[in-house]
Amino acid sequence: MLTLTAGSVEITDIVHDRMHVQIHSPILRKSVLNYRIESEQQAILRKGSFHGHEIQLNMTHMPDGDYVFLLTDVEGTSYKFPFFKRALNSSNG
Repeated sequence: MLTLTAGSVEITDIVHDRMHVQIHSPILRKSVLNYRIESEQQAILRKGSFHGHEIQLNMTHMPDGDYVFLLTDVEGTSYKFPFFKRALNSSNG
């Protein structure tokens, strides 16, 4: 259940309660990374920043649906990850 992009960043592609983001690149681990989560309509639902090799984000407050996780490093390089949020207690699967 993880999406891999160029071996540098890994995220949970089907999110229940928590999204897990892992940074594999030693260069990215040393910089501050900005993130934002957008709806399909490109509305920003959450944004923040972190430093290091991983972050876990609580997603229990978000309704089920399709979203995009955007990660940007200090040099302006962006990574875009589509993901699906599904409540853990959902009867859809």
